Amino acid sequence: MASTKEIVSEMKTISTVLFDNTNEFYIPDFQRSFVWGREEINQLLNDFREDTNDFSIESSELEGYLLGNIVLIANENNKKIVVDGQQRLTSLSLISKAIYDVLDKKIKEDPDNSNKWTKKIGDIPRGYGIINDNDEYVKAKIQHDPSLGFGRYYNKLITDAPDIESYNLETSDDGNVKSVYEEAFNFISEFEENKLFRFIAYFKNKVKLIVTIAPTEAKAFQLFEILNDRGRSLEPMDLIKNNFLKILTSEGKNKNQIDDFNNNWKDFIKNLKISDKKQISSSTFLKQFLIAFNGINVKAVQLFEYIKSGLNDGNVVLKFVENMKITSEHYKKIETGDYSTFDGDNNMYILFKLLSIKQFHSLLMLFYNETKEKKEKVLDAVTRLGAAVLFSFTQTNYIEKILPELCRDYSTLKDKKPQEAFNNLIEKIEKHTKDMAALAKKILVDKNFAGKNGSYNNKALLLLEFIELYFNENPTIITNRKKRKLTVEHILSQKIDMTKCCYADFDMKDDKEFHSYVHRIGNLTLLYNTDNSSVGNKKYNDKLDCYKDSDFTMTTTLVKPKQTTVQDGLETTRCSNINKYEKQYPTPNGHWRKENIDERGKDLAELVYKILVNEI
Repeated sequence: MASTKEIVSEMKTISTVLFDNTNEFYIPDFQRSFVWGREEINQLLNDFREDTNDFSIESSELEGYLLGNIVLIANENNKKIVVDGQQRLTSLSLISKAIYDVLDKKIKEDPDNSNKWTKKIGDIPRGYGIINDNDEYVKAKIQHDPSLGFGRYYNKLITDAPDIESYNLETSDDGNVKSVYEEAFNFISEFEENKLFRFIAYFKNKVKLIVTIAPTEAKAFQLFEILNDRGRSLEPMDLIKNNFLKILTSEGKNKNQIDDFNNNWKDFIKNLKISDKKQISSSTFLKQFLIAFNGINVKAVQLFEYIKSGLNDGNVVLKFVENMKITSEHYKKIETGDYSTFDGDNNMYILFKLLSIKQFHSLLMLFYNETKEKKEKVLDAVTRLGAAVLFSFTQTNYIEKILPELCRDYSTLKDKKPQEAFNNLIEKIEKHTKDMAALAKKILVDKNFAGKNGSYNNKALLLLEFIELYFNENPTIITNRKKRKLTVEHILSQKIDMTKCCYADFDMKDDKEFHSYVHRIGNLTLLYNTDNSSVGNKKYNDKLDCYKDSDFTMTTTLVKPKQTTVQDGLETTRCSNINKYEKQYPTPNGHWRKENIDERGKDLAELVYKILVNEI
């Protein structure tokens, strides 16, 4: 292909691009940092979910999902230098690794059906590695220039390096690689069998890239310049704007009205831009805007047709665009971490930063200009609902399914009976929350939060942080998040020196029972990474001095009850509840034992339930 001396573009599936064992990619030193994280990978995976109706459709019946363009330089060794598209390629390779690890986990957990899972693995390792004729891993499919900040950790993750859990994440790039992998692993892990198989088939054969290959660096950079610098290409929103202008012109709207439209549109587009490198997805905003104000969930690929056919009255168009401008101002603030629209409420941080549940943008749009009391109440309700969905291990598309009706019913009644409409909305949200909370309570007691390579599932950390910030009202979760790394501490250490004790010391029979308990919520608490390293694998009683001085209430209360000097009924009650559900447990032999894990697990599960249903 390079010998033609021409630039060649072709639409290809992920299977053709990544799973071709002759393709090897090189990320050169001029590439920017790896900036994809939880938000970007979740957006992509949810796009896949939407395109497949929650993986309920056979991939053969789907047109597919176009992920975008990548620009490569092909050299004589068939190694392709990545000029544009390294974020997508790296993320796709991490999804491939996550698929493999989910299937590998199923082989270990379900040995009776190992042949079925092994068959599904097939060529998946080729999505992240170069594999030889003996089906042995040789090297990573994507190689990084040594000067880049994330290549070493990426390779450790891809190769299952034994020291990966103790590896210090040196850069934000490393943290982003870890987040993308973990989010993909968790997303895929939650599928039942049929959906898992459909996801794999869809990912390999229906997700597509436009692959542009240039024969030389000069040609590649010429193309890159054209794509990025020479004028602005026609965007999807331009098509919508042009259609609106046709309507306004055909109806004979006057110059002032047209000028107002253009100014509102310009401000709206400006609000979608967060920075030179970050943009709010126009399709995401439009979807959420239509859920909020039209009560309908429109697929991204159908947005233009919906707007073209549904908005064909000039007066409606003028009001629609003005509303988009006003709404997008608040939306942008929220996306940049400015929660002043909701008076800086901590629940905004919990919802959008900690739990990263962006779907509730839609419902909150309806309350941007409401009273402080209503804002607080609806925000608290949706925060608890979001947490209930997440911690019941229900897929978050549950939220997308219920939102259109909630928004539609509220808006229909609001103008005539505003208070009744609001009360009905809160009541419906609470009903959904109660259903999810009951499921969460049942799951959390015995849930094994084990992740990959003996680590913990990231939801364990989110759950502990949620309790600490929402219920314990500890602002340290926010204020120290960037200064010091938070980790999950295993009270009964994961790695025990069995020359100094035996399983009977923990009331356990063997290694299998030990590993079934060590990642349960009753055995987990919060510590800074530095403190976690200092306590290491010590005996429980030998950790107590560190726990006592911790910044985290749930950790200090393992040693001593919480006390308060505030003479306030609400604060006294909260303190009493903390000491009821986050208490000290007897350890007569100095070890944290099976019965401690069971009892504390039940206490925390009950506490989470009461938090979610607003009974505490």
